[in-house]
Amino acid sequence: MTFSGGLVNCFALIFSPIEGARYTQAAAAGMMTGTVFLTSLFFKRNGDAGALMPRRNLIAILLALVVSFACYDRAAHNHYARTLATAMDIIETYYYEPVEERPLFENAMQGMVSRLDPYSAYVNPTSLERLNRGIEQNFVGIGILVAGPPQQPEITVISPVLDSPAHRAGIHAGDVIIEVEGQSTESLTLDQVIGLIKGPAGTPVHLKVRRPPSNEIHEFTIVRDHVRTLSVLGDTRREDGTWNYFLERAPDVGYVRITSFGELTADELREAVSSEDEGVRGLIVDLRGNPGGLLKTAVTVADMFLDRGVIVTTRGRGGKEEDKFYATPGTVVPRKMPVVVLVDKLSASASEILAACLQDHRRAVIVGERTWGKGTVQRIFRLEGRRSGLKLTTATYHRPSGANIHRRQGAGEDEEWGVRPDAGYEVKLDEETYRRLYRARQQRDVLGGEIPKEALEVKDPQLERAIEAIRELLGESPASAKQEAVRA
Repeated sequence: MTFSGGLVNCFALIFSPIEGARYTQAAAAGMMTGTVFLTSLFFKRNGDAGALMPRRNLIAILLALVVSFACYDRAAHNHYARTLATAMDIIETYYYEPVEERPLFENAMQGMVSRLDPYSAYVNPTSLERLNRGIEQNFVGIGILVAGPPQQPEITVISPVLDSPAHRAGIHAGDVIIEVEGQSTESLTLDQVIGLIKGPAGTPVHLKVRRPPSNEIHEFTIVRDHVRTLSVLGDTRREDGTWNYFLERAPDVGYVRITSFGELTADELREAVSSEDEGVRGLIVDLRGNPGGLLKTAVTVADMFLDRGVIVTTRGRGGKEEDKFYATPGTVVPRKMPVVVLVDKLSASASEILAACLQDHRRAVIVGERTWGKGTVQRIFRLEGRRSGLKLTTATYHRPSGANIHRRQGAGEDEEWGVRPDAGYEVKLDEETYRRLYRARQQRDVLGGEIPKEALEVKDPQLERAIEAIRELLGESPASAKQEAVRA
């Protein structure tokens, strides 16, 4: 072991606890070797006279020796990391079939955090890239939503993204992708096909598709580019593919569907509200199926409806208050405009922050079903040079009333968790009705495709109750009297 070799092991120990644990002994050996090496170089011989070596060399060696001692001290206190590294070595060496190191590492990481709570997790590089795309609402590609077996018998375009390279090139919903860059997709998985389609911005990709019902073959060369995904949608599309932010059967009722809380959601909502017709007298905010997103975005969106008061509070270890977010003066949504928020059993996290805040401040009527009950905040700690990450629960959030929305394991229906609809506005759906509505919504969201008649005719009991609530808040029915405080 040379001094430089021991030094390399020391730096491995500093920057990678698991890898460093493998080299603890090597680092110690390098440390001892370095001491001898330092002694031998401290004086250089010139005949019988001893002369000090150059100061810069001495400083460098002393610094390296200090680092070596720090590494060794750290390793001595990292017993579990050394044991984990030893276990990985044993598996790689003695397991009866060859084992790759990467899956062992990822499984170990996932196992370490999976029992902490349902929302903490190790995020591998592929999953982190997908997570970032959802949060940033931007990715490089051609802009298509695709599905394969078992959802679809073949690799099929569900819908192009509005104003994406694929949309501009003429890709249609329902197109079956049969070749990518001359390679048949017949024996490929969905992930493999997506991998072939992906690539750097500005580079072309060649697709061959079969278009039902005539099964005519079309070929496209599409240049990859940045694609923006929307998180604020309407109920129906205009002829150019953009959204109407009102209900066609009730044109005086505004309607926005927030599918997630990403980096651009607040700007999208601001634009949608400002584009509404002057005849709109009430607003429905549909959070059904929204799994959440960024805490800061939920706060910004809530602030559009309020001009004062607490929005949400976060508490860390031991219940210690970490942050308290307040509404600021002024609103985007007119203060006197009636607001209804639609929620269901899949509305979670940031969705619950918004719904709970508006409910506690009596700014909106909540219609639908009790929400999921996720009242915890996760933070992404970057690992491996930011290639992967550790998603760790670091805090809980509490609604303005002080209640925690989180549903603990084993919590009963009579306990306090989630966001309940206001009295008289609960509308439960059975599984068959839910699936029918979900399928109809998917079909109506397709860009450029023909919407089946049954998708247009399906009844949405929760949305109908939300429209009734707007009418009541406007004083157009006797039931409006009991909601007078909400309109104040």
